[in-house]
Amino acid sequence: MSDTNVIDAVGWLLRHAERLIAEDSDAAIPYLERLLVSSQDRDLRVFCLKNLGVLHLGRGELDEAQKYLRSATSLSPRDPEIHHALGQVAASAGHFWLALLEFLEALYHGRDREDVVGFMRSVAATMRQLEFGEIGLSVLIGAYERAPDDPFVLDSLARFYESRERWLDAIEARDQLLEVLESRRSLGSDREPLMLDEESARRRMHALSQQMKKDLRLVDDSHDRLQPSELSRLHFPSGLHTLIQALGLRSHNLPLLKTAEALWARALHQKFDVHLSIPTLAAAIHWIVERLHWRIPTTIAELGRMYGADQERLPAAVRLLVACLEVELLPLDAAGGALPRSEIERLERLQKAILYDVDLDQVEPRGMLGDDDD
Repeated sequence: MSDTNVIDAVGWLLRHAERLIAEDSDAAIPYLERLLVSSQDRDLRVFCLKNLGVLHLGRGELDEAQKYLRSATSLSPRDPEIHHALGQVAASAGHFWLALLEFLEALYHGRDREDVVGFMRSVAATMRQLEFGEIGLSVLIGAYERAPDDPFVLDSLARFYESRERWLDAIEARDQLLEVLESRRSLGSDREPLMLDEESARRRMHALSQQMKKDLRLVDDSHDRLQPSELSRLHFPSGLHTLIQALGLRSHNLPLLKTAEALWARALHQKFDVHLSIPTLAAAIHWIVERLHWRIPTTIAELGRMYGADQERLPAAVRLLVACLEVELLPLDAAGGALPRSEIERLERLQKAILYDVDLDQVEPRGMLGDDDD
């Protein structure tokens, strides 16, 4: 009889906690605390610890939030929501490198989830705080590629462009945002509560238009501005031609093409076209470029088909290029004074796992910062 009473008590506490959590009410805290004491079930304890952390974060109690979330991580180290909440704790405390580390961990473990764009927006916002705005923009464009009708992504893109006085890009992003908001309003969509107001977005759009008119200047159409780049040539080696053609089909493709051109030139200088063959080199650069710019990755099978590359050799070719060309998602040297050595190594493993598209257990940190392990 006592066991039945305990089971009923746990169920009663859980039902009340879930109802209050759905209402975003911190009144759930005492129920979660009692559940934590009452049960040794791992999944239930993770649920309690995670939500206790989030609720204390909402109350601004950062130490309490971190305590519960760290305990949750020890039980469920691959839960992206826990890492995202830890990132929010760190960001609230002004520890932006630590926040970036946790947000990246959330993105990595949640990369196949529908809500991955939320993790990407957090990464992008933190990049801006660390003054890596262009990397942050790449992350936002990657989020946009995955969810072009996400109003929060469009709003973030618009705000980024506004901060850089890129008025046309900002207006385009806000115009798309207005279309999405109007569409959701007309359909009565209630998929998620939106904190974005259509009327304020329209006012912002008008302000941007006025600002652009004010700043508009005639541009001198001189021949210097139109000098051809390396990418404007008509003839390329077959692999490079395919690479340029494939990347050129992507939206916002200029940064992709520039990165591909730079990697190709460096790879040829070190004779990787001989070591790897032209098709494998081109496919490996395609792989790296997509991940450097946070885009939806092309599958290894599709890359093999596009370039006629050896699929079995491709992952090794990617590792070789990343190591020898010192390719980095993030400027790790800048983190040296902001994070302890163990966290820098964790950040390094994360960026390599993303570039290589492998599990974290398959990546080892460098022996010393600046020396690669490959």
